[in-house]
Amino acid sequence: EKPTFFWSISTPKHKVESLKPCRMKVVCVWTVTVLSALWVLSVMSVRGDTPQPCCVSHQFTATLGETGVAVQADNSPVPVEGYQELTYDYDSKMMSVKAHMYSQVTNSYVDSHLILDYNMMKQYVLTADGQCYISDVAQPMTEPCVPANSTFLATVKLGAGDNSLTANLWEFSPLSSAPTDLVTKLMVSANDCTPVYEASYGTINGLKTEVTYFFTDFKPTVSDRSSLSVPTNITCQSTGGVPVGRRSLPLRF
Repeated sequence: EKPTFFWSISTPKHKVESLKPCRMKVVCVWTVTVLSALWVLSVMSVRGDTPQPCCVSHQFTATLGETGVAVQADNSPVPVEGYQELTYDYDSKMMSVKAHMYSQVTNSYVDSHLILDYNMMKQYVLTADGQCYISDVAQPMTEPCVPANSTFLATVKLGAGDNSLTANLWEFSPLSSAPTDLVTKLMVSANDCTPVYEASYGTINGLKTEVTYFFTDFKPTVSDRSSLSVPTNITCQSTGGVPVGRRSLPLRF
């Protein structure tokens, strides 16, 4: 069965519905295909000076296509697929993720809303059935930049002719006090550091995981801040400090 999931860099937000990923029987093959495509991009280097790590706007919104796979303890694959509506505000230390993700438990797509308050180091998960769960945030918010310790891999061109996009590909491991095998590749546009995709592989939440995010409909501002507000009309249940509700998040932005 061929995967029908494809995200264009210029995909308008109103077309996201038509680009929802299908549930794939060959998720491992699809994951290998994604990684192979990223490898091809990494060797299509364009001549030029080595760029310096860059930063994007401290406030932005974007729609992220997400695809990947996590391997459970019994070696069975669990697909990671769906899309997320991201609102990011580094200045106010707030982030919102409205997710539409496939669940093997229900064999359907599940909506949830994650709000991260880095001022209070708390995260809130709002479920489609009106429940709210609160837990601690383990790491401080990262500035939306290519990390200073990143390794530059290549400058590439996506598309053709006048419609091509020149982008830089970087690789890094997250800064952490605990040992980690996680590796992330991040592609950003060469002219203004707009994220194009982020691909990570390693151990996430105790599972061997590969996940790729494709950034679409990027806007370097936040015009609607309502998604960053925690509802005051519901009571949130504490999960005892254990994060809930998300298998993955964009690791840098």
